[in-house]
Amino acid sequence: MFNSGNGKYNNAINIEVVSGTLARNFTNSFFLYFDLNTWFADALFNDTPIYKEKEIIILQLMLCGNGQAIAEVIYRVDFESGREIDIQI
Repeated sequence: MFNSGNGKYNNAINIEVVSGTLARNFTNSFFLYFDLNTWFADALFNDTPIYKEKEIIILQLMLCGNGQAIAEVIYRVDFESGREIDIQI
């Protein structure tokens, strides 16, 4: 659709914008906006990610361009307490 032409002329359009929507999935989740080239990003993408001295889970991530991102995160304690579901067979 964006790269079209008639054989003689080629119309190429490059769009560099955020595409998509982040929706909050849990009541206790929150969003973090950060630069990917910082110690903060390294702490989030560690094997045991930490934010404000608590372990977190990254639920979703959106790259925004220019090395920046938005992440929906939740503290592990809040996530695990919400997963207690009674299954009746």
